[in-house]
Amino acid sequence: RTLTIDGGVYLSRATGVILRRLRIHDVLYGIYAERSGNVLIESCRLSGTAAAGAETGEGNGIHFWYCESPHIRDCSAERFADAVYLSFTHGALIEQSRFERNARYGFHTMYCQDNRLAGNTFAYNVAGCAIMFSNRLVLQGNDFVHNRGSRTYGLLLRDCSDGEFRANRLVDNTIAVFMDGSNRNRLTGNLVEDNGWGILLYS
Repeated sequence: RTLTIDGGVYLSRATGVILRRLRIHDVLYGIYAERSGNVLIESCRLSGTAAAGAETGEGNGIHFWYCESPHIRDCSAERFADAVYLSFTHGALIEQSRFERNARYGFHTMYCQDNRLAGNTFAYNVAGCAIMFSNRLVLQGNDFVHNRGSRTYGLLLRDCSDGEFRANRLVDNTIAVFMDGSNRNRLTGNLVEDNGWGILLYS
């Protein structure tokens, strides 16, 4: 197969790969993986070329497509379209990482199930997390801070149900939590402070 992804690291149909202590700068994609399982990305520092908050950038810091059980720990990604993007990727664990100053989202999922985010910071993005068509998400102990702009969110849920959101800190966002078409979610013990809106609920 011809490589068509402009990325620092490209994985295809790989299992059990460990990427540790990488420094990747000025790239379109930082790490791109497809149809791969049990990939660990640990202590990596990634930066792209997109302007923070511009919403016009291309390429993501860490991109998983049709993957199972990836693990991201102690990483940072900035100046990408999305710091982390998951599509049809299930059982992911993202922990103790920092995703800030991206053109669009700190963390973005489409059609992903049973993922967990713990102890991360999402700051100075258009949305800290944009979760779409993804269910049974667990968010615990994360910081969503300083995501400010004309349509900016700490946490955006679109058609996401049966999630658990515990002990997160949502501070100084235009909208702390936006929920549309999302049901049976439990929010407990979260700090919601100094936002334009605390929670906006639709349908």
